[in-house]
Amino acid sequence: ILERVAGITSIRDADLLDISMVRTLFELLAPQRIGLFRLEAGQCREAALWAVAPNCEVLFGEVPEALLLRARMANGGRLRWQEQAGGRTVHAALFPVAELRAASAYLYVEHEEGRVLDDTRLIDAFLRFHTNYCSLLDYSQRDQLTGLLNRRTFNDCVLRLLAPRPAATGGEGAAERMPEPGTRRPPPAGNWLALLDLDHFKRVNDRFGHLYGDEVLLTTSQILKRSFRQSDLLFRFGGEEFVVILRDTDREGALAALEHFRAAMAAHVFPQLGQITVSIGVVELKGRADVVDLVDRADRALYFAKGNGRNQVAVYEDLVGRGLVREAQPRAGEVELF
Repeated sequence: ILERVAGITSIRDADLLDISMVRTLFELLAPQRIGLFRLEAGQCREAALWAVAPNCEVLFGEVPEALLLRARMANGGRLRWQEQAGGRTVHAALFPVAELRAASAYLYVEHEEGRVLDDTRLIDAFLRFHTNYCSLLDYSQRDQLTGLLNRRTFNDCVLRLLAPRPAATGGEGAAERMPEPGTRRPPPAGNWLALLDLDHFKRVNDRFGHLYGDEVLLTTSQILKRSFRQSDLLFRFGGEEFVVILRDTDREGALAALEHFRAAMAAHVFPQLGQITVSIGVVELKGRADVVDLVDRADRALYFAKGNGRNQVAVYEDLVGRGLVREAQPRAGEVELF
């Protein structure tokens, strides 16, 4: 167990940490299956992680509605039950995971008859370790004012998205061996990087002081969290600049989400300040582009939005295609800015 814990502490990515926890508990407990899922307002907003016998395949799959109902019944506590499924008796339990990254989460453990889970001390201790380690990661990776991811973590996040996805979903057909519905997550439609800048923010600090400026930044972060999915990545990039990475979505979905956020910002009335708008530059994350080059492309689109009326979303590829922005050339050399 200590060797496994030592291995886990070498992980610096929250998603990989979840995968490692599920796989480790599966190997230690030898259940029929284990699942980790998060709830927001009683609903599961993203596919769960499942580890499934007999090969400890870790995959993404939907959470059955019956299990969501059990989680709502648990209401933040532990719940155990047994039921008949496919002619066999299933012993199951839900264990709460304390506020896992701003969402209530549960670990689901299932045993077949004859392997009833009696000793839960190992699970409780492991979940406490996992929660504490997540807190440490958050402390080092998040901006202290807004709670968003900080710039130091940005480079690694983009590089992971550009790299081939790790084989965490098991072999082909793994989902079909799961009890229903257990469907595989569809392949990602694409990833998008949006660079956001608050319009005329310097006037706020100059006229009202940095205390008001901090309140604007904090409110902006809250609107960001309400406007995007739990699976999207939100960063405070520095000063009044923010970055959103929209994962596994197509162009229409990405632009609709960004437009929704832009409109929400424009509609919000800040006390004594009134309306504060945001300009947004967008680029698709694809190919072998360098991280700095990608940020440069998003920044060119943002600069266009700033210079052409502000309070709008500008897409780099569209601007290049229309001849409104000069295409960025890949940088030379090995200078690393992040």
